[in-house]
Amino acid sequence: MTEYQAEYQVNCKKGISVQQLTSYQAFMIKIGKVIQQHKESMKINIEQLAGVRVYWSKIYARRNAIGSLISKIKNQELEAEEKSLQKMIDEASLLKLSRNPKKL
Repeated sequence: MTEYQAEYQVNCKKGISVQQLTSYQAFMIKIGKVIQQHKESMKINIEQLAGVRVYWSKIYARRNAIGSLISKIKNQELEAEEKSLQKMIDEASLLKLSRNPKKL
């Protein structure tokens, strides 16, 4: 836009017609509107991006929390299985010892 203003100033020094002046002003008004629309559009896009980032952060935190919960449950299941297996081994050992007390 500044290029057009500089060109306009150069042309004004040379002298321009009313029609050229009107045409230039109309063009500058259109450019100004487009720039304003672009600024408003960018503002909306930035606001939407901020909202999406907040949403993504919440979803990411939830995903991590669910992942941690799943890991905790799996660990608890493994511990329960290990305890059950150890209990079975202990019971089998006691049963074997009770049948053969001589091997003590």
